[in-house]
Amino acid sequence: MAERYRPSIDEWIILTCGGLLLVVSFAPWYWTDVGGTVDQRTAWQGPGLVFALLGILTAEIMAFLVAARLAGTTAASTIDAKRWGTIHLAGGVVAFIAIVARMVAGSDQGTWGLYLGLLLTGGLLLGGLGTWKSSGGWWPKLLTGGGPELSRPVVRPAGDEVPADSAWGRGAPDPDHPDHPDHEQEQEQEHEQSPPVHR
Repeated sequence: MAERYRPSIDEWIILTCGGLLLVVSFAPWYWTDVGGTVDQRTAWQGPGLVFALLGILTAEIMAFLVAARLAGTTAASTIDAKRWGTIHLAGGVVAFIAIVARMVAGSDQGTWGLYLGLLLTGGLLLGGLGTWKSSGGWWPKLLTGGGPELSRPVVRPAGDEVPADSAWGRGAPDPDHPDHPDHEQEQEQEHEQSPPVHR
């Protein structure tokens, strides 16, 4: 029996935010006072409807892909890791920008539904970034607390800390010096190989 797929925390964020965004889209996003009567509008009403459609539809596609992989669907399970991360990163960016554009395009006063929708798409963006990072995508080192490993210059020790036999030592042995161990060993080998002199 194949092991069941376990979504990451970022994928759970995508799944949760995508589902909640669909529910919140039917809540009041805007209100206006017309002749003393308060008129409330959802995300599907009023100016900027195309942005609402784009943002919410993108969010639902992201959540659907995670749910499909969780259910073991073959089509979702065969997406490789880097492509999977890129899809969710791009989807998070598109959904967030679309809801921001929806907020700007609306001429009426925004209500809690609009701001909650913006918050949920921000969660989708963070989930997409995290999924992309875990799939091997580039991630700014400053955000992860790390940094590029830079080569450090070699600093010569100062004072009495310099070992006499080190490369920086003042009295580093010269391989061509007669007292050097390698030089003495070469002389012994030459002496053994030389023929004896008969008188």
